Amino acid sequence: MRQKSIKQATARKQRVASRKQKTASKDQTIESRIEQNLAEIRALSSELCRGSEVSADAEPAAIPPPNPVLAALIAAIDTIENGLSQFIDALETDEFLTGRERRRLIGVRSRNYGFISKSFEIAYDHPDFSPSLFDLTDMAGTMGILAKSRLLTELLSRFHRLSDDLHLSTCDIAFRDALRIYGNLRELNRSRVAGADVLFQELRQYFTLRRRNSSNGNGEPEPTEPTQPEGSNAPRNP
Repeated sequence: MRQKSIKQATARKQRVASRKQKTASKDQTIESRIEQNLAEIRALSSELCRGSEVSADAEPAAIPPPNPVLAALIAAIDTIENGLSQFIDALETDEFLTGRERRRLIGVRSRNYGFISKSFEIAYDHPDFSPSLFDLTDMAGTMGILAKSRLLTELLSRFHRLSDDLHLSTCDIAFRDALRIYGNLRELNRSRVAGADVLFQELRQYFTLRRRNSSNGNGEPEPTEPTQPEGSNAPRNP
């Protein structure tokens, strides 16, 4: 009986040891897999970091240098849009005067600044000679708005002239470039280059449309050049 008990105890110890060994082996396998995954993650992270460094180094070279005129135009457009919204909110209206109202009021603006300023100066310096129930505070506020609105109008007129001049000169440059494209397509079309005729006809239509009256308000674009009069021997197309 005693030997049998010893054998059973020995077998039990062996089974426990075997289970421990299997568990340790399993734990090592899990740890090795974790280490392997971590190594792969580190390698991938390293690759991504190197890729981002290369992209960061290459990005400035890929971006063209900023155009100062274009940047100024974008900034001006944003400023005007924001200022216009604030101005409309302050006025609490975006309605415009009718043509008849403008014709009636434009004379006051153009001829009577001196008279208005002198009248306010006299009323302010000699309040005893002011009309009855006349509020100098209200007129002072009106004069302040008048002075600032006049300054704003003058600044916007200068800005509009500068913007319009830039628009005209830039449009002239762009039109000359467009004519070069048109001329090149015309020569390619004359040389029977495949596909050139369709593209040439798309541009040629701008030189063959009849000129429309720009004041008709139909929103149709002006052609590039006028149509030659009937019976003329001059070519109708450039």
